[in-house]
Amino acid sequence: MNFEFKIQEIFLYTKTRLNKTIELAKITIKINGIESKTQTTCLYEIVTQFVTEPNPNFKGLAVAVNNEVIPKSQWATFTVNDMDSVEIITAAQGG
Repeated sequence: MNFEFKIQEIFLYTKTRLNKTIELAKITIKINGIESKTQTTCLYEIVTQFVTEPNPNFKGLAVAVNNEVIPKSQWATFTVNDMDSVEIITAAQGG
């Protein structure tokens, strides 16, 4: 393997890795009114990224995308698009 070929091979590898990074480009969404970037479009993954308190079963949590409540049973299959608005609401006790 000559030196020039090795440089070209490294360049092509880097370009391929760069293209894969671009493919994984972040989408912009609003979470509770705050603009955020995420690499995933899966609602379940977005919820797990942005819920800060430990809640393994997401008990008392409701999620709406563009003002439409999404049932918890659909979170894993629901796709969030660029510029969507996601509202994560937690039920709280009190008076």
